[in-house]
Amino acid sequence: MSFQKQVREHLCSYKHDNYPCIPSVNWRGKKYFHIFPDEYKYYNIIDTYRQKFISSEFNTIKLHNDFSHLTSSQALGINLLYPLIDNNKLELLLEAIGLSNEVVRYESVEFEKSGIERFFSDLNFSTKFDFYLETQSNKKIYFKIKYYENSLGYSRISKTHVKRYNLIYSKLLHPFIQKYQSQEVFFRHYKIMKQLVHINQDTYLIYICPRANRSLSSQLDFVHDEVIKEDYRAYFINSDLEDIINYFRACLSDIDLLKHYDAFIYKYLDI
Repeated sequence: MSFQKQVREHLCSYKHDNYPCIPSVNWRGKKYFHIFPDEYKYYNIIDTYRQKFISSEFNTIKLHNDFSHLTSSQALGINLLYPLIDNNKLELLLEAIGLSNEVVRYESVEFEKSGIERFFSDLNFSTKFDFYLETQSNKKIYFKIKYYENSLGYSRISKTHVKRYNLIYSKLLHPFIQKYQSQEVFFRHYKIMKQLVHINQDTYLIYICPRANRSLSSQLDFVHDEVIKEDYRAYFINSDLEDIINYFRACLSDIDLLKHYDAFIYKYLDI
């Protein structure tokens, strides 16, 4: 059974067991048991921190169209990271991904961060990252968080994409081995490549996804080993969600945080 099918079946059971009074969604005559109706979308935030998140400044972000889906990576990212923000413990995340001895500048923390394109053009376009922070040692760290997806994505290339490449990306190809610097190959892997151009000295791109999602994990391993020049590989980190959660639970003593991450495991990883 594929990871995606396992997740779907697990989350259907999760919703049935924990929210039996919330109806499922009907669309084109088919019932979707793993989706909340839009008016219940905030139930996708685990109840331990739901009200705190709703009342926080971070609830001004634009929610994705699929935020009400229990498979939503945006909701998973909030459930993973907001409790650390609320408790000033984001340093624990950096330790878990191998960036120890860093102090987070909490005023820099941002969900749905716009990328570097905003400095290069007036195209009103920017890559969106799920999360971003800076450290007191001037490290800039972009995060992409994946859960259910089984690929790095595909974009249909248009004249606008060509304009972006010529105006922006062609100037930022230094992290890639020669083969991946050509326009043709860049476009073949467009979605991941426009994220990777952000890596540089002291600027990191961190991917977080479940190790159990083997299709996506193997693609990310390939990117690290075969696409990026050796001198830049340290700035692209593919971190297993399971390892991060296990690290949190091993290091935390706060009862409320431990309760939250137990609930996180139950929702997302006990499949």
